[in-house]
Amino acid sequence: MRLLTASLAVGSLMLFGAMQIAVAQRAAPGTKIQLAAETASSGERHTYAHAMQEDMQQWQQRVHDFDEGVRAKGRQADIAMAETLNAAWDRTQVEARKVSAATAEGWAGAKASYENASHALASAWDKAQH
Repeated sequence: MRLLTASLAVGSLMLFGAMQIAVAQRAAPGTKIQLAAETASSGERHTYAHAMQEDMQQWQQRVHDFDEGVRAKGRQADIAMAETLNAAWDRTQVEARKVSAATAEGWAGAKASYENASHALASAWDKAQH
């Protein structure tokens, strides 16, 4: 009786696992199935994405305030600097969206691209302040 119960339990677990694999393959043909070890890094990705969102909100406010100041002054040199800053901000926004949408496989590349764009934005900001 114990052997039958154990066999049924193991068989049910195997069937459940096979069903999940089948559903995953049917939902996204050709994609790899994530292993349990990969989900450990999802916490890291979530933490990074949260911090990135906070940074993006701060940058949005900084760029907005800078643009308002430029409009008030109306000087051509400030307008050119604002355009450079806005281009860097736009690129950073694009790269941030890529990080948010990245799969486990593409996350490292998206993160690196975002960080490059973020550094370029910080550099443009520093130039605009001097």
